[in-house]
Amino acid sequence: MSDIRKALSTAGDFKIDDPSGAGYLPKPLADEIVRYISEINYCRQMFRTIIMSKKTLDIPVLTSGRDTPGKGVYFVPTQVDVSGKTNQVGPRLHAVRLEAKKLMAYANVDNDDIEDAAVDVVDLLLESFGEAFAEAEELAMLSGNPGEAALDADSPRSMFKGLIRWANDATLIQDGTISETDGMIKGIEETISQAIKKLGKYGRNRKNLILFIDTTIAEELRRSRRIVLEKSNDSVVNQTAAVVEPGASNRIYGIDTYESSYLEYNIAAMKGTLGTGLLLPKDEALVGDRRKIKIVKKELEEHDKIRFVISERIDFTVRHQAYNGGVAGASEAVCAIHFNN
Repeated sequence: MSDIRKALSTAGDFKIDDPSGAGYLPKPLADEIVRYISEINYCRQMFRTIIMSKKTLDIPVLTSGRDTPGKGVYFVPTQVDVSGKTNQVGPRLHAVRLEAKKLMAYANVDNDDIEDAAVDVVDLLLESFGEAFAEAEELAMLSGNPGEAALDADSPRSMFKGLIRWANDATLIQDGTISETDGMIKGIEETISQAIKKLGKYGRNRKNLILFIDTTIAEELRRSRRIVLEKSNDSVVNQTAAVVEPGASNRIYGIDTYESSYLEYNIAAMKGTLGTGLLLPKDEALVGDRRKIKIVKKELEEHDKIRFVISERIDFTVRHQAYNGGVAGASEAVCAIHFNN
């Protein structure tokens, strides 16, 4: 990131959304920052990213319903006159919209620190910006809930609907009672298994599924030596403890599983009394990225400091937004798992 310092030194005056484009980093540098953010934000690594050439982009999606495979696609037999038939329905094409939203952060740096050749403060500052953006993105992608009464309007969770908010179809909320008497690990496994069933056709390919669990459930799994990672000859393979780590890909019932503490920020109605999980296909979530990183600065002469401001433009949504009679504002391919005690 040595070229970043040069870019910052010529960023120009403090002007947000300068029409001249001053402050936007060249594409190679912007891509470098995005790659750094992606290394920290696990959601970026797993979900499909759409590069947006403009602020708003519509993505076509063929939808057929969770429990109606093949709906919207019809067969035309050969040598049969289908003229005049009115029951033929073409593919159901809809569009989901990505609309880039702005995420910003700033920091004040002493001029003396910037001029100190022994410490590359600007590079360190950029790393801190990247880490902060990655954390804010992951929090919003998992637990974003615009309109929540307790949230500030400028909170990252107010930026767009996260997966927990898209999982508000009652038929796709799997409640499971986890008791120490019956065995907590057994209850967790059975609840996850039922969640796979709830996904219907979207859960048929386990290799394409991803499971998020919060830290409480992950801790229970780490304490157990019986974790269902793979099936071998219809028998459970026993594994050692400490297999589910934050951000590390592990497999439960053949499903990539990740621990995230950001699932714990939701209101009570959106989580279980013991813990929370999310199950969905990897290609259900879409990340819209304009790849436009803007860094500008302002001299704070009265404090002998420079204020650096960085912004990026990003959006997040899901593909199957209940177009076939489902719950409005819900995804038909995201299952919320409530682990209750």
